[in-house]
Amino acid sequence: MSSFFKSVISNSKTRILVFSRISSLRGYVVGSRDLFGENQLQAIDRIQKPFGKIDGETDSQEEQIDPIYLEPQRIPQKHNITVCNIHFRSYILGPMDFFVDFARRTAFHLSIPCSGVVYLPTQTTRWTVPRGPFVHKKSQENFERKTHKRLLTFKDANKNVIDKLLLYLSKNCPPGIGMRVTRWEWEELGVGKRMFKNAKTKEESRMYINVEKRFNDDGDKKAPSVGNIADILIKGMEKDLSINDDLKRSLKDEINYSESKDKTTNNLKDDKEKA
Repeated sequence: MSSFFKSVISNSKTRILVFSRISSLRGYVVGSRDLFGENQLQAIDRIQKPFGKIDGETDSQEEQIDPIYLEPQRIPQKHNITVCNIHFRSYILGPMDFFVDFARRTAFHLSIPCSGVVYLPTQTTRWTVPRGPFVHKKSQENFERKTHKRLLTFKDANKNVIDKLLLYLSKNCPPGIGMRVTRWEWEELGVGKRMFKNAKTKEESRMYINVEKRFNDDGDKKAPSVGNIADILIKGMEKDLSINDDLKRSLKDEINYSESKDKTTNNLKDDKEKA
């Protein structure tokens, strides 16, 4: 009897278990009464009430589990284009698995198709060192460090959405966990020409801003004309030329100095040989 009640309490699916146990105890029935002192149907109903349905409860309310205890949901992938890989590394296994689960749930709420957790091989590093500070000590001690690794792959997502995901994960990453991100960006043909044009326009606008700042620093609050801008640019070019001239002069001086030094050393050698 004690084993019967233990099994009923420990198992959530009590009905199947109770019926199987009662059917096995039918051999012990004496007359129309069993070991419980009542008919079998009444005994089953009495045991079933604490573990089964409550009166007035519907099937929809029977099992309501919080989704946080379930496997993270996934967004189905359409184009199967890999956009980002995140490698997680940690010396402690528990916090890393929790954060990987957090990253998968974040990807689901951002509508990013995410793969399951890929368990990479654990890297084991060992050291053998003497136990004490004495170099020739005979007893030694072994130390071991295990680096656990996980991988998540994100697909079919926009560049801006991946930026938001990475920013959110980096802000909420607990200590002791490292992330290495590998990204792929897909562009149209002619992206090089477009980038070159953008860089060119940025450089021209930067030059114009610098000229405007210099002109305003001189005390003139009016908008600079084309002639004034040209004068400033010419002055800058003249300064660069003067700098180049100074460099050339300094190089010539160094060359002349080195040649004169060599001549003096040669003269000293000749004087020693004559002596």
